[in-house]
Amino acid sequence: LNWSICMLLAIMYLFAIFITTLVMDSSAANSNDLPERALELYGSVIKTQYTLFMAISGGEPWTELIKPLNAISAWIRWLFLVYMILLVLGVMNTVQAVYVDALLHFSSIDRDLVMTERNFQEKRSLKKLRELLHNQPGQIEGMVTEKDVMEVLSGDGAGLLKSLGLQVSAAKALFRLLDVEDMRAVEVDEFVYGLLHLKGNSTTIHMTTLMYQSKRLLSKMLNIQTLIEEKVLPLMLGADPNLLGLEGAAGSLR
Repeated sequence: LNWSICMLLAIMYLFAIFITTLVMDSSAANSNDLPERALELYGSVIKTQYTLFMAISGGEPWTELIKPLNAISAWIRWLFLVYMILLVLGVMNTVQAVYVDALLHFSSIDRDLVMTERNFQEKRSLKKLRELLHNQPGQIEGMVTEKDVMEVLSGDGAGLLKSLGLQVSAAKALFRLLDVEDMRAVEVDEFVYGLLHLKGNSTTIHMTTLMYQSKRLLSKMLNIQTLIEEKVLPLMLGADPNLLGLEGAAGSLR
């Protein structure tokens, strides 16, 4: 952005020198015929720069600013038109593009900072929630019951859950998805990790739900497989499963 502003000022200064030189030469040769407004607008390099700046910034219509030059020389008029074409169609569009690009860049940086801060707050909330669940009395090491979860989320953990953008119903549903063995208890770390997965758009939530449902279904299928191997297969082979169990116990005693 700085170099584009410097380029704009340099072009304006160069055209101001050319136009002022031509106007002053014309004034020296035809002092009586020179319009008074020409000296007012183009009597010095500073005045000419100010006039050229008004022409591109809308301070005064450039069609009015060019009229005193028409009475001096056609070359000065064309020089002024070249300046307008160069600045308005070229440099000004470039400056605007650079300015917009800079704004987009800073906006992207701000968005990244906001996302970083949000992720930091979410991780801190999850860490505090994990500590609250671990500190519940009377629980198995590393495990937490549904009752304990509801007590935490309706007490000190309510604000933490709200800061994550989740509701108690979602946490309750997650607990039931994780409790694949129907033990009424799940691992604390797994539960907190599941809450993190519930963050995001609807697609992420659906994928997380499908993942835990598949895990639950797999556990039930393994239980069915174990039941078939221990109970159904012996019956199909003509043996009593209970007797097989007694024989196995007697063998272990011997």
